Amino acid sequence: MEGEYERDQSYDYHVTDLCKIGETKMRNRIFQIIESAEENDRASAAYDIIMIAIIVIGIIPLAFKVRYPVFFFIDKFVGIAFLIDYILRLWTADIKLKKGMKSFFIYPFTPMALIDLVSIFPLFVS
Repeated sequence: MEGEYERDQSYDYHVTDLCKIGETKMRNRIFQIIESAEENDRASAAYDIIMIAIIVIGIIPLAFKVRYPVFFFIDKFVGIAFLIDYILRLWTADIKLKKGMKSFFIYPFTPMALIDLVSIFPLFVS
């Protein structure tokens, strides 16, 4: 009985390690996708194209003098997309900045993160 408990405990330890390894691989892959990756990385290229399209869609309401109801949904969609992008960049900040846990506190004050925050701000104001 005692041997079974020890075996189960070591099994849990290995599962925990595998989860940490899986999370690290996933975070690294997300970092590769949201940052400029290799030329043949289709996921990264698709992400870049999608983000450019979202930026263009977000500019469309600015071209009109009249505020149509669909523009409200466009603003919310664009804001949520930028919020998700910001969260992913914050989650992978330690990979980019290479300063360990400090990276998560330093990243929000980098110039690009501040620009991201300005783009997200209208989502919470309106």
